[in-house]
Amino acid sequence: MKEFDVPEGMTSELVACTFAAYLLGSLFNSNWQRSVYGPFRKDYREGTDYERWQLDNTNDYWLHIEGNKAKLVSRYDRQDVLEAMLTLFKLRFPQRAHA
Repeated sequence: MKEFDVPEGMTSELVACTFAAYLLGSLFNSNWQRSVYGPFRKDYREGTDYERWQLDNTNDYWLHIEGNKAKLVSRYDRQDVLEAMLTLFKLRFPQRAHA
């Protein structure tokens, strides 16, 4: 699990799409709402700011967001993949990404 702050001004949907694109590469469809590969919003609790996103179709990678706090989670012990994705995210959004 890797925790980080959601950059100010980014929606949870945009954060999920960014990480899904890192995972899926060329399989990521720019019109992701029709993509069979992900990301998929799996949980939203009415009256809260909690969301859970499945990042790909393998069910291996998840993003949990509550307010401006987020966690990248892998079903298996893939800390190397999570760290690489978070590093790319921080490089892409250097002025806004915090951990």
